[in-house]
Amino acid sequence: MCSPECLVVGHRGFKGKHTENTIHGFERCFETGATIFETDVWTTRDEVLVISHDVNTKRVFCDEDGNETDFNILETDFEQLRPLRTIGSGEPLLTFQDVLRWFVGYVKEMTSRAEFKILLDLKNANPPKLLRLLFEDMLAVHDDLAWWFPRIQIGVWNLRFVKYLNQDPYFQTLFLGLQPYNGYSCFDIYHILLSWQDSMVYLGYNDYLATLPKNRYKFRVAGVSLIHVSTWSADFLEKFMPAAKRQDLKLYTWTVNRVSQLKVLSVLLPRLGRYRNMA
Repeated sequence: MCSPECLVVGHRGFKGKHTENTIHGFERCFETGATIFETDVWTTRDEVLVISHDVNTKRVFCDEDGNETDFNILETDFEQLRPLRTIGSGEPLLTFQDVLRWFVGYVKEMTSRAEFKILLDLKNANPPKLLRLLFEDMLAVHDDLAWWFPRIQIGVWNLRFVKYLNQDPYFQTLFLGLQPYNGYSCFDIYHILLSWQDSMVYLGYNDYLATLPKNRYKFRVAGVSLIHVSTWSADFLEKFMPAAKRQDLKLYTWTVNRVSQLKVLSVLLPRLGRYRNMA
């Protein structure tokens, strides 16, 4: 890494000015200058992946007549959720495939060299099998899984998701033999966390993966996504940053919305080298 890299990431699209987790918000996020947006994925009871920050629909979604809804996405079939619209703006509850189809079209239309990406936040209440559904949806929209490597980033809150990827034979069969795409040999996986200490377990798991046979496909954590206040301690600088740099990890921090915050964080860039600002 010859120089620090700072990227701006839209939080749930462009939540500050537009309805969160909507196509309109995603479009405005990219049009404003961000090259990545973060969004949240849940699986319904009948295993349809949908986009929502909350597992419950009450805060964001109403029914077709504008009435309040109160569905737990994990416990509800998609047909019950299909009619829902965002409160106020009337935009549909999106499936993951809806977002992927829009994204493929958007990337093809753009003539700039910007490398647009989607960062997925997989909340802890989801079952690990959601990962298999993610890859199935990607293949259903664009049937070259490696094409998605540089474009989709996977954020997890619990190590069990990473262990599931490494331990289930399904993923060895799916990924072994895939060729790198644009320098990416796998999806970037991020640990999302509130305390940097929690990520030390993930770094240890990365070290463990390095001891496994070379003929295995290894899903390692490529970076961390850390709440901003956890970067304020001396221990973060003196203990976590050197450990992260040894493994060449990338860093997201959220949410950073003021220039003054960015200036403080910019001092850290030479220590890690790659930094992402989630606005």
